[in-house]
Amino acid sequence: MINTLISYDDQDFSLGEYFHKSLEELKKRINNSNIAPNYLDGALCTLDHIEQRIKEYNSNKFIFVAFSHGRDNCLHTSSDEYVNSTNSSSFKDTLFYSTACHCSTELGPELIANGCYSFVGYSDKVNIHPEYQDDFINCEIHAIVEFLNSDVSIGDAYKSMHRKYDETIIRLLMSDSMADVITASTLAHNQTLLTILGNQNLMASDLHSD
Repeated sequence: MINTLISYDDQDFSLGEYFHKSLEELKKRINNSNIAPNYLDGALCTLDHIEQRIKEYNSNKFIFVAFSHGRDNCLHTSSDEYVNSTNSSSFKDTLFYSTACHCSTELGPELIANGCYSFVGYSDKVNIHPEYQDDFINCEIHAIVEFLNSDVSIGDAYKSMHRKYDETIIRLLMSDSMADVITASTLAHNQTLLTILGNQNLMASDLHSD
């Protein structure tokens, strides 16, 4: 089995519904019977709860996916940081995948330095348009869905994610709607922030628990 821990801050005032929808879309699209998911909602996104859940894996490998806000050096809710330098070593032997803002600048390298296999995230502020949330979510979760459902490396899934961004941007740019064109521009900006660190040859089969 592949242990998979997914955090989502459904309690966030501004983007709680968006983070929750991101989770629900991911759950619908995972088509791999080897995935053993566990979920942490906004109330459980704390350093203590994260540590407790990770300990249940008994030092086995796992995947961590985060739908929440981020800063350069952490993932956070409105009240707590729940991934930062104090627990970065707990993500040793993992694939760490986050849609949060900023976190690939300091947190990503910190995780890799502490033994995280691979990291996918964004290097600056990620913008969304709520009325186009399906397009944004489809792009943001594309690589992790591809990685879990297909026999591809995280590096190839990351390249496929860029193609998904390209396809979505081109479709919107071909519209006569100014709102579509503005959304395409925002997606193009987000795409430039995409970052992958660590082992790009990592496969889902490498993350099976012992």
